[in-house]
Amino acid sequence: MYTEERPRRGNLLKEFIMKLILIIIFVLLLIWLVPWPNMDSYMKAINPLKDQIFNTNLQTMKEAGITYFTSERLPKEVGDKTTISLQQMLDMKLLVPFTDRNGNSCDVTKSYVSLEKKDTEYLMKVNLKCGEEEDYILVHLGCYSYCTTDICEAKPNKTEKPSTIPKEKTDDNVKPSITPTVKPTVSPTSDPTVTPTYKPTVYKCSIINGVYYDNKGNVTNEANYNNLCNGKVPDTPDQPTIICSIVNGIYYDNKGNVTNQSNYNNLCNTVIVNPPVKTYNCKFVNGQYWGKYSTVVSQSEYQDQCVAKPSPSPVAKKEYEYKKETSTYYAKQYSNWSNWQEYVTKKSDNIQYGRWDTKEVEDLGTKYVKVGTKDAVIDNVIVLKPYQKQITTAKYTVCKEKEYVIETKTTVTYTTTHTETVTTPGYTIVEGEQQLVQVNGNWSYQNNWYRGYNPPVDTASSRWIFQGVDFAYCGSSCTNHPYVVYREQTRPTKTYTIGGGSTTTQTGGSSSGSSATSSNTSVSERIISEGCSQLEEREVPVYGTFVKSEIKSVVKEPAQDIMAWVRYHRVRTRTLLKDEYTDYKVDYKWSSYNNSSLLNAGYVYTGKTRTVGK
Repeated sequence: MYTEERPRRGNLLKEFIMKLILIIIFVLLLIWLVPWPNMDSYMKAINPLKDQIFNTNLQTMKEAGITYFTSERLPKEVGDKTTISLQQMLDMKLLVPFTDRNGNSCDVTKSYVSLEKKDTEYLMKVNLKCGEEEDYILVHLGCYSYCTTDICEAKPNKTEKPSTIPKEKTDDNVKPSITPTVKPTVSPTSDPTVTPTYKPTVYKCSIINGVYYDNKGNVTNEANYNNLCNGKVPDTPDQPTIICSIVNGIYYDNKGNVTNQSNYNNLCNTVIVNPPVKTYNCKFVNGQYWGKYSTVVSQSEYQDQCVAKPSPSPVAKKEYEYKKETSTYYAKQYSNWSNWQEYVTKKSDNIQYGRWDTKEVEDLGTKYVKVGTKDAVIDNVIVLKPYQKQITTAKYTVCKEKEYVIETKTTVTYTTTHTETVTTPGYTIVEGEQQLVQVNGNWSYQNNWYRGYNPPVDTASSRWIFQGVDFAYCGSSCTNHPYVVYREQTRPTKTYTIGGGSTTTQTGGSSSGSSATSSNTSVSERIISEGCSQLEEREVPVYGTFVKSEIKSVVKEPAQDIMAWVRYHRVRTRTLLKDEYTDYKVDYKWSSYNNSSLLNAGYVYTGKTRTVGK
């Protein structure tokens, strides 16, 4: 079975190769024998069309250049030259963008229109460069009376010599030229009918009925209006009321309404001597282009005003991606430092001095300071003190304005004994005669002191006030009973003797005292009237002398501060609020290749591209 199929496959391959060779030979013979169109002839047939496109673009630039060179833009001196590039003309909307024969945009920088002033004319050069092709034309311009612009080309059938001085706009130059006259009226006199001439209205830099007028009063388009009138478009265009006038071939009646010629003649009593010239809108008539404002315009203006412009096809544009990496370092953030706190330095604390992010420790050295207090030594001292106490009263007639007391002259003898640990008080009171004492003033301190164990006895005119204890007088032998210190107070008195007394002995300080009475003396016989302005009978207090034993706590040794040299250190702290970190950011931008602004700002290519504008 396999041996039969192998010879068959070999024969099929040979047949296929032979057929392929025959087909190739047939094709070669056919190419050699059959005549083919001449490519050179085809290119020659297509080139005139391409040349026409290039020439049309030149003519378009020429017409736009003539429109651009108004009197203000003309060169002033012979030899001066003014140039405007194609890019500037496009920016000023003098023409629309055009392409070359291959559909590509022309060079907007090397394509230009220049105007040079000669002796009697202007020489315009229109240069156009599209791809590898570049050529120019020369146009001779002058200022003629029939120019609709400031300069124009000479007409073949005109013999007027050119001039470099633009013609002033006069009534004859305003188109259409219409001279209305007033209808003749019947008059009984033989005077001829007066036919007044009306000058057509001229508007400059205005927008009237939707029509744009430039700075010379010519009807123009919006782009030229903006350029010649400094681009000022009134927010509320000036719309004057036009009555019985003819403006740009339009009739206005006596109320300012647009009307026809017949109604205009009737309402305004006017005869139109020269009827308005027929105008056209967006038409090519008798070799002239009429724009949308019914005025003769150039070819480029005609195309701009009347030819619908196709939307330009979006041009694909290649963009490159750039990136810029930035990093911002943020330092640590801390709270404010706390106030310094001082501490006693102890050896066992092992204090480390230094400065750290959140803590500072400083050694303050040693100071001689108070470290404690030694308590005062307090002793209790037994003091025997004589004192007077009222024991009764007695009636006397005395001065009303005076104070009186009755006291007994008393002598106190002390028999107190002292040992190292015990004090045994003892005393004897001896009383004498009584006396009436008249008080004439207040108590006051005297420079009279008592130091000892037993103070003197108080009287109506003298008393002793305790001041303290004097340990220096008794030394170490009187530890439990030092000297007491008293100071005397006195007051002015006058004394009257009134009787005798008795003797009473008291010991141990427990006596209740004794008193003197006036029982042996009649009250009626006791009258004190000396120096009195008014007398009164009064119960005068009678005082007796007593002795009391007092225990007084006195400071033997005052409290004392304990001072020592102490070492100190101080500490302050703060808190870490936020740790340090670095913020990394990447900014991406799309732009054209080799964008110097981005490259100089630190941007680099990422290697990515995209196509936009399709």
